[in-house]
Amino acid sequence: MLLRYFSLDVQCSLEQTKATNEVVRGLNDRRTPLGIYCCLSNAGLNRSDFGALESKDRSLALFEHRLVLFLVGKLFESIGNVLDLSKSNLSRTRTLIKRTLRLENLAERADGRVLSIAVVDECNIRIQEIDEHTASILPGGKPTAFNPWLTLSTTFLQILAACKSDIGAEPPFFFLVDDFDGLSADQQTVVFRTAAVRNHALVCWKFGVMSSGQKSFMSGNERTYREGDDYNLLELNWVDRGPDREGGEGSYKRTVEEICKKRMNEARWPADLAFADLFSTWEHGNKIRDQVKRNTQAEYEKIPKSKRPETFKSLWDKQGDALYFRHLRSKKIEHRYAGPAAIIELSSGIFRQFLEICSDVVDQALGSGWRPEGTKKIGPVSQNQAIRKWSRDMLRSLGNSGDISTLSRRNFNVTSRHIVNIAQGLSSYFAARLYSESKDPEVLAIAIRGEFHDDSFARALIDVAVRESVLQRRSVDYPAKSGGAVRLPTYSLNRRLVPMVSIGYKLQGRHEITAEDVELLATDPESFVAKMLKSINDRDVKQKPLL
Repeated sequence: MLLRYFSLDVQCSLEQTKATNEVVRGLNDRRTPLGIYCCLSNAGLNRSDFGALESKDRSLALFEHRLVLFLVGKLFESIGNVLDLSKSNLSRTRTLIKRTLRLENLAERADGRVLSIAVVDECNIRIQEIDEHTASILPGGKPTAFNPWLTLSTTFLQILAACKSDIGAEPPFFFLVDDFDGLSADQQTVVFRTAAVRNHALVCWKFGVMSSGQKSFMSGNERTYREGDDYNLLELNWVDRGPDREGGEGSYKRTVEEICKKRMNEARWPADLAFADLFSTWEHGNKIRDQVKRNTQAEYEKIPKSKRPETFKSLWDKQGDALYFRHLRSKKIEHRYAGPAAIIELSSGIFRQFLEICSDVVDQALGSGWRPEGTKKIGPVSQNQAIRKWSRDMLRSLGNSGDISTLSRRNFNVTSRHIVNIAQGLSSYFAARLYSESKDPEVLAIAIRGEFHDDSFARALIDVAVRESVLQRRSVDYPAKSGGAVRLPTYSLNRRLVPMVSIGYKLQGRHEITAEDVELLATDPESFVAKMLKSINDRDVKQKPLL
């Protein structure tokens, strides 16, 4: 029921006491929700009717055709007032509606309210036609001819784009699909296939479940197992070279600081409180790192010049984090993830993750007696506890659905178990490598060498892992270690997984693997880790690390 209050109908009703142009003015405000409420339990999408059809493909085609008609009808039912007030001639929308829905009798009128009523009426008539045809092909019926042609991914999105353009709306449409768990797994797949594209500038999908008062797990191909992140394939330079760099889509660090400041202001926290003032760093850890660095430099000076790196800086840059974390393990000291820089880095360029981690840390601190009005920062112990739990929660959320459903990608079935294996396998491998005697231990990315075709199972696995934010596609690929100008597709691990295995979040470099290794990783992560470590050990037998 909560979704209903975000609908455009309710928003318009709230504006009735104001000037009518407030609604139109709101179309230019990105914060205005253009919510279209669609309760599927009232849609007449009778699952038993569709399920009784002999052909599964035919059943889903008819279902999708009917669903498009239902959603288009709800769209125009909701935006009738806006169409009327916008004074647009709606030329693109009217033309597209007539062509795609084949509504030859649609009146040529400029009145937005009249157009919306006509479209709703025509959609209801077409829905009745498809229901009659569905009934005709059920056992015992006399089949009638009908050829479904409407799809969500083309017809429906085209209509949305035309409508958004005609009324001059800045925010996307929010389709609030309630009672979604009333659909079968295959029917959910139809919607997930379109939602998985994540064209958030045009439409955002919000799914409501628990229509029966209890948890009903969603299933079906193309589904996303976790709440959607705002990560996408934009060129975010911070992923490659740190959050302080400008360029690409701008400074991620500056953006999250502004988000944090805005939220603190809305919460009425002290006006002079800044993001940097909230979280203390782990000072004891910094002292340990400095001591390890001094000890390492002393050892470096003892190595003959002919056998050591040209500078100590080059050695520390490659092995500093590994030496630090190995020292902590030898002393049985747990590294504590804390401080503004750590929080920004661990959020891995995903604004939603930044908000989640800040919220979890602040909730933990408030529960322990900390208050923003005081002078104390949130301590490293409290931060570390919340951050490690937040890291583990990601893995848990990835596996909530087990293997009851699949994520189709290019004719391959990728299960949630595959994605969990990729997250666990890579995290474990990078940790094992960091704590090994490798001379190049600081790695947090993989590069795919050799054949890596679009129609391969390995590519399907990687694509879904990127979509689920387990991996992030680097905007600048690493060159092949074999030399030459070849650059290999490179993917970084989401840093949210780092605290789970106690490694550094500023690790660099990549490990090259093949498409066959990707498949092994997704199906047998323990064998993958063993194979990768063996290759490291075999190589380092010939050349031991300097320290």
